[in-house]
Amino acid sequence: MRCGKLEDLLAVLRRKLQGYWNYYGVIGNSMMTARYQREAMRLLYKWLNRRSQRRSMTWRQFTARQPGWKLPPPRVVETRSASALQAAVKSV
Repeated sequence: MRCGKLEDLLAVLRRKLQGYWNYYGVIGNSMMTARYQREAMRLLYKWLNRRSQRRSMTWRQFTARQPGWKLPPPRVVETRSASALQAAVKSV
C-alpha cells in the first residue's frame, strides 16, 4: 500500500481515521483519540520517507503539507444525551 500513489494512501488513511473517530470518539476519550492521530501522522511520515533510499522530506515539510491532505481531525461523536441515557440504564 505505501508504495502506491499518495492520494490512494491518504484516501485509505482518511477512512481509517474516520472509522476510529466514529467508534472511539466518546466523551472522555479525547486524549486517546488525539494520541492516535499523532501516532498515525508519525507512521505516515515514516512510511513516506521509506519510499526511496534517501529521506524525502523533513518533519517541518511534512507538517506544512498536511493541511492540503484534508484528513479528518479527532472529534467526539457521542452526544451528551446518549451518555446520560447510558448512565441511566446502568443505574437501573
